[in-house]
Amino acid sequence: KIILGRVFMQNPDVIILDESFNAIDEETGENLFEILKAMYSDRIIIIISHSSKYIDRCNKLITINNKQLVQQGI
Repeated sequence: KIILGRVFMQNPDVIILDESFNAIDEETGENLFEILKAMYSDRIIIIISHSSKYIDRCNKLITINNKQLVQQGI
C-alpha cells in the first residue's frame, strides 16, 4: 500500500507493479487498478502478476513460458 501511495504522489513516466494487488482484498485491488488506469492513461503501466483477474483490462500481455517471452494481443 505504501508503494501505491508513492505512485500517486509522484509523476512517473513508467509504473511497474510487481504483485502489488495480492496483499489487499479483491474489491480494493480492482478499485486501485481502475484509479491507476484513469490517472495514468497516457503512461506505461507494467503489471507483473500470477493472477489472471487483470488480464482482460490490459492492452498487451507478455507471458514467460519455458524461459521464453511470448507476446499475445488482447
